Amino acid sequence: MNTVNVKKLLRITWLFAILTMVTLPFVVVLTESISPENFVHVMLLGFYGMVVGIFGILSVGFLNGIRSKLSPEQKKPFLILLVVSGLLLLIASILPLDKYLTFVYYDTILAGLGGVFVLSSIYSITCYLNLFDNIFLGLFTGIVLGLVLNRFGIEEAGFIVGFCFFLSFYGFFFLGIMHSKKSKENRSFRRLISAFCYVNCFIFLLLFFKFSSEQPAFTRSLDAIGVILFLLASIALFISLPFSNFVEWLKSQRKTFYKVILLPLLFFLVIFSLTFLLPDSTYRKIFFIEFSTTEKVHFGMDDYESDID
Repeated sequence: MNTVNVKKLLRITWLFAILTMVTLPFVVVLTESISPENFVHVMLLGFYGMVVGIFGILSVGFLNGIRSKLSPEQKKPFLILLVVSGLLLLIASILPLDKYLTFVYYDTILAGLGGVFVLSSIYSITCYLNLFDNIFLGLFTGIVLGLVLNRFGIEEAGFIVGFCFFLSFYGFFFLGIMHSKKSKENRSFRRLISAFCYVNCFIFLLLFFKFSSEQPAFTRSLDAIGVILFLLASIALFISLPFSNFVEWLKSQRKTFYKVILLPLLFFLVIFSLTFLLPDSTYRKIFFIEFSTTEKVHFGMDDYESDID
């Protein structure tokens, strides 16, 4: 792929990325404006959401196709966008904007900034997918931090955990594809890493759905699927590792093995062990914010200040 084609595809990537970022906030506006009982309104919202999703998929697809050809200077704007959107999202979350804006506008701003931050994170990981074993260490730290913050009833903790779970799913999926391609690396190492990357991405996807659901503490079916897959993966690892010439692996390959296979498996072991070993009440208080808060809020009826004397 020559330089001209790379620049052209990069411009197309940015075009679809900008279209996604601009149109995404209006999903919130439409969601608040339509009548759920009106079939036409629901269909229009679904169609609009599908268009936004197509824009996002195309932007990621084009970027993934040229990521190995991009120069450091061409990758830098994605990192700048990530930092700027993250700072703006943090500021918007801290400032009491809801006192000066209507509910719809406030939610639209947060959804827009949050969408840009998530998209820029995906773009940045795509650009540096060859470094994902190190990036995952940061995501793993974010997951642990989110669970700790969640224990203290901090609302943003749920977003942090779900966000890191989703990026882990995304990264492991494409890392599996990358290692499944032919390369100069040890074939047994490549196959082992690729297979377990796919296993990891599926379990992280299950955990994302579990912690993003309205009642995550009651998603026992997802826990059961995850446990079965984890146990099968662990058995397969013990069987296949002796035949993979592990002692002949390079030091860099062993580090990759520790980061993308052993660390996730140990994390899954802890998560699933606590799921089935701890009493339900203790488990819910540790992992889910609706059970860790001291003051219960029913039916979303929060207290508010009235200006009426």
